[in-house]
Amino acid sequence: MEIQLTPEQENLLAQLANDKGKAVDTLATEVIRHYLEDETRFIAAVNLGEEELAHGDYLTSEQVGSHIAQLFKS
Repeated sequence: MEIQLTPEQENLLAQLANDKGKAVDTLATEVIRHYLEDETRFIAAVNLGEEELAHGDYLTSEQVGSHIAQLFKS
């Protein structure tokens, strides 16, 4: 696989890799892996929230506010 980076992106990647003492391709692989993991978790959370909303499992803003107020009273 090949990706196209702007010169600015290439320079920043090289600088970050140098600062971390890593090879550019190693850092790029790590960054992509982290992004994919984060994106996968985010999509799963959104899907779960949509499912809960569809089943009526949610709190109103008033309920959230009341719960927060109770937390600060303790």
